Amino acid sequence: MSCHLRSIRSLGLSRRAAPTRGRQAAWAGATCLVCLAGATPGTVQADEPNPWYLGASQALTLQPNLFRIGRNLAGAEQTLPAGVSKSDLVSTTALVGGIDQPIGRQRVYGSINLANNRYRHNSQLNTPSHNLNLALDWSTVERLSGSLGYTDNKRQVQFNTINSASSVETRRNIIDTRRVNAVARLGLVTKLTAEAQWAHERVDYSAPEYAFREYRQDSLSLGLNYKPSGLLTLGAALRQTRGEYPLFSALGADRFTRDDLDFSANWQPSQVSQLSARLSATQTRYEQDSLRNSSGPTGNINWNWQPTGKLRLRADLERDFGQSAYAANFGLLGTGVIDYSNTRTTWRLRADQDISAKIALSASLAQVHRALVNTAATTAAKLGVVRGSDDTVSASLGARWTPTRNSLLSCDLSHDQRRTSSALSTRMSAAVLGCSGQLTLQ
Repeated sequence: MSCHLRSIRSLGLSRRAAPTRGRQAAWAGATCLVCLAGATPGTVQADEPNPWYLGASQALTLQPNLFRIGRNLAGAEQTLPAGVSKSDLVSTTALVGGIDQPIGRQRVYGSINLANNRYRHNSQLNTPSHNLNLALDWSTVERLSGSLGYTDNKRQVQFNTINSASSVETRRNIIDTRRVNAVARLGLVTKLTAEAQWAHERVDYSAPEYAFREYRQDSLSLGLNYKPSGLLTLGAALRQTRGEYPLFSALGADRFTRDDLDFSANWQPSQVSQLSARLSATQTRYEQDSLRNSSGPTGNINWNWQPTGKLRLRADLERDFGQSAYAANFGLLGTGVIDYSNTRTTWRLRADQDISAKIALSASLAQVHRALVNTAATTAAKLGVVRGSDDTVSASLGARWTPTRNSLLSCDLSHDQRRTSSALSTRMSAAVLGCSGQLTLQ
């Protein structure tokens, strides 16, 4: 049996055991991978490596500001409840596995990560987590091809995602995200290709106080891609997303519709450079919380450049509408919804350098600018709108060492700094240092 290196996947943090349904889905995925691994040797040539891998990893993560607490405009720092520690050391032990197997014209691949997360000072957050990915690429004898995919991720919600200037969330709250997607293409060797994409996604929370943030959505995209040369591909598509927050308020669900007209391009000016971009005209409408309606341009641009055989650079720029909201009770004024992320603009820079065959370094820098909107603010005894903005700068450094083909040691240091001039968020600084080791067998 040969050995094979697999990069460790980043793990979300959870506080309590996953519900039985999620645990069954994860173990079903693991069983599926094992069954596929056992079924494939007959289809693989004797001199080819096994298409599956199994392994284990151990990570230690130091978080001096675990709950991402910050200071308001007046300089007052947010406080934590008694018995809750601001800093913590998190231990994550995981079993990993995966498969990547061609079967004729088709290809089956997937991965699974089953982890146990334990907090040294905040043991109430101890919990397992999992991440399952399964996919199938398919094609026919003619010009039809496509893919199917399924993802199930269960983890602790990242603290301070609402970023309000008031209370600090410290409870265990598990987010379960499941997604099914399918893509079909017609026209493999022609200049013109028709493409259809469909996806279904649902998000659930374990904390009952977050039930109003649960949502389900379906999206459908129909488009055409034109390839005038081997270096350039142009595309246009119509995309619609329909969803709902089933427990939005006591009045019932809030449904929304998002329409996008997408224009895309993918250009490869040289063997070491690739540029891709998407520009969309976007409109979002809500049935109940109409103050959150928005329209305007969205999109992204990505550039990959490899100036040398050991150095890889990437730059990204993205603008999109946010849909993060939560309910609020205003007493005599009734209930409303607070939306703290109307639009966000993100840019990222990343560099990866191979020092040797066994040592690699990475560095990244990113900034997120958010236009903040509180659509349930109390102004003159009425529900109104308060606007603001904030900026978060994130920097990270990483190192990887592969002493043998089946082992990996890594360390990562990251730092987030948020600045704001609005009462809708706080000034915050948080650093994270994590080191991990992984062994895999194939």
